[in-house]
Amino acid sequence: MTRLEKINTFLKSYPIFGEGFVKYSVEGGNVYGTSIMNNEDIAVQTLPMKAGQCFKPHTHKTREWLILYYGEALFVIDGKERYAKAGDFLFIEPNILHSLKALTDLKVLAVTVPADDCFPKDNQKGQ
Repeated sequence: MTRLEKINTFLKSYPIFGEGFVKYSVEGGNVYGTSIMNNEDIAVQTLPMKAGQCFKPHTHKTREWLILYYGEALFVIDGKERYAKAGDFLFIEPNILHSLKALTDLKVLAVTVPADDCFPKDNQKGQ
């Protein structure tokens, strides 16, 4: 099984808590992600984006892993551009400025450890 197939299997089989929707206002419209898990130890979300949508430069207090499982994107991490496509994995250290632009329709699995306050908790979903 390829890495991408493993990611898709994980996403299809993992239980979703509550209604699961998380809304982010980004350049180019809203992104409605799905919170898979969010507790004090870890936050896991899927983030589907339309081509052209952007997360503006931001930081997190925690480590972040981004796994692209569909599409192509341009990241700027600590001032350096990085092209990424489905199957790529990016790691971002705490407090590092980064941004994301969807070059095509895109799906990203975002993981922060420990959970970051910017990811809404289960009882804040959809707000």
